[in-house]
Amino acid sequence: MSRKSYSPEEISLISSCPYVKSATPKTVRYTAEFMGIFREETLAGKYGGDVFRDHGLPIDAIGWQSIRQTMKNWNLKISRGQVLTDKTGRPRTRDLTQEEIIVSSN
Repeated sequence: MSRKSYSPEEISLISSCPYVKSATPKTVRYTAEFMGIFREETLAGKYGGDVFRDHGLPIDAIGWQSIRQTMKNWNLKISRGQVLTDKTGRPRTRDLTQEEIIVSSN
């Protein structure tokens, strides 16, 4: 299965949308605000693709396969009772040291 690679023109078009947190040649990350909108509107009975379209996301540039996979992941999280968030990565399992606190505050 091939993965869509976004061109620089597509990245700039996708990034111009206020609901896109970041876009790279391989991924599109959406804001927590849009994830909340998506959750509310799909629970109200609206189709996921319509939510993307109605909020100005460039469906042609993002691609239907990417949108379907994003909706599948979000719906799975919603069904598990997980919170949709725009944060990625593994959560910290230890407390920060004083040096790390000082560095991260700058």
